[in-house]
Amino acid sequence: IVPASRGKIYDATGQVLAENTTVYDMYAVLDKKATRVKDAKTGKYVAGSGHVVDKEATADKLSQVINMSKEDILKRLDKKAYQVEFISDKAQA
Repeated sequence: IVPASRGKIYDATGQVLAENTTVYDMYAVLDKKATRVKDAKTGKYVAGSGHVVDKEATADKLSQVINMSKEDILKRLDKKAYQVEFISDKAQA
């Protein structure tokens, strides 16, 4: 977590135009090559952990903690991409 307090922005009459709010960006790594590690014994690269393996289970868990349906999460996880991003509702407004 990287705090980024920037302060409030006021108009000429003292009305608050913008203020700090906490938002979170979350990424799901889809490409297993992104998490591969070098095996110390063989020197070959092997699949590591940290990338999405079970899209259904991942979508099910994420739908319980972010404001997005399982179906919408699955659509993102099904993309042919290195990673996908999930942004909190406040940041998308």
